[in-house]
Amino acid sequence: MTLSDAEWVNACRCASQAARSAVAAHAGPAERMAGRGRGAGGDETMAVDLAAEDAVLAELESLDTPVTVISEER
Repeated sequence: MTLSDAEWVNACRCASQAARSAVAAHAGPAERMAGRGRGAGGDETMAVDLAAEDAVLAELESLDTPVTVISEER
C-alpha cells in the first residue's frame, strides 16, 4: 500500500502525538532518566527515549505499508 502525502503527514502527526503521550506517562525526571540498556550506538537508552520510540514505531507499524526506520536506540 502506498500512502499519499496527506496520509504521510497525518501518520507523522499521529506518531508525534503517540510519542508525546508516552513521554507524559513517565511521572518525573527520575523515572524518565532510568536506564533501559544500551542503544545501537553503545550509549545508555533512557526509559523516556525507549517509550517514545516504541510509540512511534507502533504507529508506523499500524500503517500496513513498508517503511525504513533508522534508530539510535535499536
